[in-house]
Formats: sequence, C-alpha cells, structure tokens
Amino acid sequence: MINSLSNPPDFSSLAEVTVLPDTAIDQAVRRCQPITDADEQWDCYLRSLALAGVRHWLEEGSIPFTIQFNDQRPPTSTASFWVNGMRVGVAIASSLPPEAIAIPRSATQGTEPVDLWLLVDVQEELGQIQVLSGLECRHIEARATVLNPAGEFVLPLSAFTLPPDRILFYLHHLPASQAQTESQPSSSIIGQAVINAGRWLNNQLDEVAQQWGWRLLEPLTPARDLRYSRRSGAAPSPTQELEAILQDVAPQGLTVPPNARAAFTEVAIASVLLHLYALTWSVPETNTPEWSLLVFLGPAPGSTLPSGLQLRIRDAAAVLVNEQFDASTDITYLYGQVLGGWDEPFTVEIIPPQATEPLTLPPFRFQPEV
Repeated sequence: MINSLSNPPDFSSLAEVTVLPDTAIDQAVRRCQPITDADEQWDCYLRSLALAGVRHWLEEGSIPFTIQFNDQRPPTSTASFWVNGMRVGVAIASSLPPEAIAIPRSATQGTEPVDLWLLVDVQEELGQIQVLSGLECRHIEARATVLNPAGEFVLPLSAFTLPPDRILFYLHHLPASQAQTESQPSSSIIGQAVINAGRWLNNQLDEVAQQWGWRLLEPLTPARDLRYSRRSGAAPSPTQELEAILQDVAPQGLTVPPNARAAFTEVAIASVLLHLYALTWSVPETNTPEWSLLVFLGPAPGSTLPSGLQLRIRDAAAVLVNEQFDASTDITYLYGQVLGGWDEPFTVEIIPPQATEPLTLPPFRFQPEV
C-alpha cells in the first residue's frame, strides 16, 4: 500500500518514455520469428515490445508489483499479463486506423477477462514505448462504437481515460487475492466496496479500508510535538500533520470532539503524491442518530497541490461539498465536512486539473456496532 512517508512512490517518470533494454528487443524478435505471415509477424513484434515495455515501466518504478509474465510464446491480440493478481492487457495506439482500437469480445468475458487495458504507443524504431492511458473492462461495451464481424469491440482512443498515475494507483491498491478469486472485473469490485468508518471508533479497520491503504491514527492531542519536529528538520508524522491542520481551521469555528477518530492514506493525482485524512464521529445531540465525516486533502512533504484540483463529497442524490484549490491563495489544502444519518453513506471524489473523470473512493458509511 502507499503508506510510507519516508519512501513515497516516485511518479516523476510518468511523462517520459520507457526505453527498452536490448535484451527485451532481441527476445521480442525471437518470439515472433516462427510466424510466417509478414503482417502477423509485425503485429506480434509490436505487441511483444508493448508487453516488455509496460513490464519494464512497472519494474523500474519505486512501487513494488508482483508480475506474472509469460515471455516464451508469441503474444496474441489478447496480449496480457498479471500484475498484483489483476489481468492487464495492452492495446497498441496505432493498431487500427483511423485512431481506433479493436479489443476482442472474448477478452472481456469468461472466467478470466482482462481487467484493465493499457493504451501503449510503441516507437519500435527508437526501441521505446509510452503508456498513454487506461480503460477498465467494465467500460468497454458502453464506449465502443461498433462490434465488428470479427467479434471485436472498436473504440476511439478517447475511450481510454485513465492517466498513468491512476493506473498505478489501481494496480497498487487492489489485493492479488481478491482479484484472483473474483470473476467480475476487479475495478468494478473497487467501485462496489464500502468503508465502514464507524468501526474506527472501536479501533478497527475493515478490509476495504485496508485495501485502499488507510491506517488509523492515534487519538488526537494538541500538536505540541510538531514544533519540535519542525525545529529538528524532520517531517511531521501523519498525526502531527493533521493536528497542525486542525489548529489552522479552529479559528473558522471547525471543531473536532475528543471522541473522533482519524485515518490516513496517500493517493497519487496528476503525478503528485497527496495526503488524505478522514475523521469521523457520532453526533448524539440529535433525535435521530447522526454521524459526521470530515475530510482533508493536502500535499505530501515537499509537494504542493496542483492548481485546479477539486475535492468533492456527495451523497446518493447530490454533491454536498465541492472545493477547488487555487494556487494564488495561502491555503495549502482542501477540506469538507458532511453530516447525515447512520444509514447515509458519503462518497469522496478527487478530480485532477483538466480531467473529466474523478478518482472515486469507496463510499464511507457509519455502523459502529459492527
């Protein structure tokens, strides 16, 4: 999980191409030599380079991945491999003019469908590739323009909307054991999951929260130790960082009761590592039991929020909080608070600048008795 403050994932190389080692190129040539048809041999060669390049892209980063890769047989049109238990397929950006991708229908069905497709630009003359974007299997049929006679979904390149940092986030946060045992596309499982924040009051994290890298923080106290950390030059702990934020917002009338519990995780948005805090508590003063969810989104040490980044919190009917970061202000983080009945879930969305599709976390609900 992305939960190490001392060794945060390195997303700095996402804008660069991945240069293939000579051994990978030579192996791609050998894998496709048995194919006699010239066109099929060339397609096989491009797919081999794409697979090798994506594997190299994953292995060269700072995030550890468990990769299962068959580098012996020639890859077919459903070229794929396993990453952390998720089946990942590659689609060549120039594979079908004009600017379209064909994905076999058979690769989206059955007991082992390809969970996530990566759009890859292969520059074979330079020996390099670039991962452009991704597409979850569950969106293929809806975004396809046609199902051709060959049994392939034809999609425009614009159908691939997941940027590389979101791809890494999904691959890193999905547990291998769950992906290997479910027959549904794994990203659909993420979308259906729910985090029970009520269990935090009992010092517990449910399985969904753990899968997304959440960890409970110590009970909050005044941030007296933060001054020592700043003087010593050390980065504050997540608890110290949150306490300092709460001190900043206290003059605005935002108070957190002593019985509140907080959890912390890290997310990568627009190649920037961000800290995400969620606090929850019961509101006993009302006739009907209610609960509060308070969310803070800020930069990891050494980073800043991207200008235009948005934080949303919604219920089943409407957007309740919509905050956007403005780099020209003195505010260094975004936050929002919602209040609802115990049976009312809330969904947190983080929208990168100039993006149409948000990073949607599993909904938070509040059932402390579980």
